[in-house]
Amino acid sequence: MFSTSPISRFRHRLGLAIIFCCIAASVFAGSDDGGPDGYPRTFRPRILMTSRAPFWKVGTEDANLSALCATHHFNEFDERLRILYYGPIGAGYTGVAQKGFNLKDAYGIAKEGKTYHFYSDGTHYCRVFVAGDQPPARTIEQK
Repeated sequence: MFSTSPISRFRHRLGLAIIFCCIAASVFAGSDDGGPDGYPRTFRPRILMTSRAPFWKVGTEDANLSALCATHHFNEFDERLRILYYGPIGAGYTGVAQKGFNLKDAYGIAKEGKTYHFYSDGTHYCRVFVAGDQPPARTIEQK
């Protein structure tokens, strides 16, 4: 069946070595470890700002947009822009998106001038906060 000559064994071992190298190269070529932070070089989030406030103080939560986010109809298109919250309560991060920039809006319900903050985007627990629609601060009436 198999030849036991030294040349035949050499060719067999060479073939196995080539197959092993090809498999190893394909496995390791796909990993793009960017360093100790764990993000590949192609996906490094950009921290726009940091805050000690809880993440839910960033804006007004919108239940309808949160439901659309959970079903992947209203999401960040490019999930690289972040705000980091590091306070003792409400620590985490939110993704930042705006209409016409990095927002996936399947039904066209986003408004100009609003900033949408996504907490747990891409999950069933997604929460969307809308910033830019808060009423102006109360002013003291002068007599």
